[in-house]
Amino acid sequence: MSVSPRLAAACAAFALLAACQPDAPKPAATPDPVETAGALAAATDETGDAAVDAEALPAINCGEGRLAKLMNQPENDETHAAVIAAVGHRHVRWVHPGDAVTMDYQPGRLNVIVDERGKIAATRCG
Repeated sequence: MSVSPRLAAACAAFALLAACQPDAPKPAATPDPVETAGALAAATDETGDAAVDAEALPAINCGEGRLAKLMNQPENDETHAAVIAAVGHRHVRWVHPGDAVTMDYQPGRLNVIVDERGKIAATRCG
C-alpha cells in the first residue's frame, strides 16, 4: 500500500503549521478563597455581625456596594464616569425601561438599572 505524494505533502504541511502555534496563555490567578474568607470573618461590627467591606471582597465582586451615594442621580456623562471611578472597572451595563438584556450571568459585571425618570434606581452584579 503506497501513500500518494500529494497526501504526504499535505500531511507534512499540516504538521509544520501545527508546530507554529503559540503556547497557550497561562490562566490568571484567582483570589485565594481561604484568605478572602479570613479577611471577611475578621471584620465584624459592634454587634458581632460580619461587617462587609467592599474593598475586602474578592475581585469577582462587581462593586455594586460602592454606589449608594449615586442612587436617584440622573444618568449622564458625569454619573457614568462616577460609576466607573467608584467600582474601578468599565464592565458596566446600563439598563433602561424596555431594554432587551441578555440573561447570561457575569459576576464581575455591574448592571445599573435606570428608571423611567432617567435616574439610577438599582444596581446588581451579573
